[in-house]
Amino acid sequence: ETALMSTVTTGTNAGCYAYSGWYLPLAAGNSTASVAQPSERVISSQTLLGGVLLTPTYIPPNSAQITAANSTECNPIPVPGTSNLYGLDYLTGTATTSLAASFGGTSTAIATSISLGSGIASSPVLHSSGGNVTAAFGISGGTSLQSIGTLSQAANGEISWREPVENQ
Repeated sequence: ETALMSTVTTGTNAGCYAYSGWYLPLAAGNSTASVAQPSERVISSQTLLGGVLLTPTYIPPNSAQITAANSTECNPIPVPGTSNLYGLDYLTGTATTSLAASFGGTSTAIATSISLGSGIASSPVLHSSGGNVTAAFGISGGTSLQSIGTLSQAANGEISWREPVENQ
């Protein structure tokens, strides 16, 4: 994770950080290796709930997997890649303690992603009950459920710039 920031040099906020956003470098591909591996990519919509940005990613199959499936240009056989789910604090782009139980890690290092398995994952559909959140993904012709954990700020309902403030 990389936070894009600079330091304010003048005024009452001198010495403070001025955040300009963040980005997450995904796994880079390798076309020069003996087994060409495509890059990880985001191809489904992200979801924000309780300050956690959930982002499914996809890594296409490598050349060895395609060859092992006997897939050719004349006889293409679908070969699934793999999908991952990233869960990051939407303000900082870093791991969030609310995902420690479901994403794993230690008290000092929380994992930022988990594997969803083989295939292309859809955008997450979230269910919140009593603060416990579960994400459902369409993947490889089925549905995969992933516990997201307890998000204290999680609330049901739509809030957008079009919704009047009194309805929130």
